[in-house]
Amino acid sequence: MKVSNATAYALLAFVYMVRHATELPVSSGAIAKAEGIPPGYLAKVFGRLVKAGIVKSVKGRRKGYVFAKHPEEISLLDMFEAIE
Repeated sequence: MKVSNATAYALLAFVYMVRHATELPVSSGAIAKAEGIPPGYLAKVFGRLVKAGIVKSVKGRRKGYVFAKHPEEISLLDMFEAIE
């Protein structure tokens, strides 16, 4: 199965957020830098994830993204449908 770059980046970002769950919210820029993903591209991917209800944006002093629901409740199918 061939996966698009957008889906691959979404999965990398998801795994990063799970690994760093105690440090959330995290910016898409921080994830992009850590994972070697183009920042502008990842920002667009996060827009799709927000729209799908997988993550939500946090405003204020600590801007970034957090999970909209428990990571255990998010399936790979949810991720694919949000991006593809």
